[in-house]
Amino acid sequence: MLMHDYLTGRGLRDRSRIIMTTPFPSPLPVSKEAGDAILARFGQLGIECITGVSPAQVDGPEHTLHLSNGAAVGYDLLLAVPVHVAPPVVLESGLAEGG
Repeated sequence: MLMHDYLTGRGLRDRSRIIMTTPFPSPLPVSKEAGDAILARFGQLGIECITGVSPAQVDGPEHTLHLSNGAAVGYDLLLAVPVHVAPPVVLESGLAEGG
């Protein structure tokens, strides 16, 4: 949604496509109501959301994100969040069940 606002402010939104992918069944899986509200807002803003897929490979030279379901998404700008991992001190303490 921040990218939508940024592109709108620059007068570029009508020439842009925003796609969000997530390995989860919803953009906010801890709350069905909140996830549904986010999806509804994405719909209003023209933001596409592909759920239930993980990135499998990034082909930088070709500007293509390959997804775990075999699909590929072309991009000009890719913003990605790395896998979250607890820091070593937390892992070693035994507080991070399953890492």
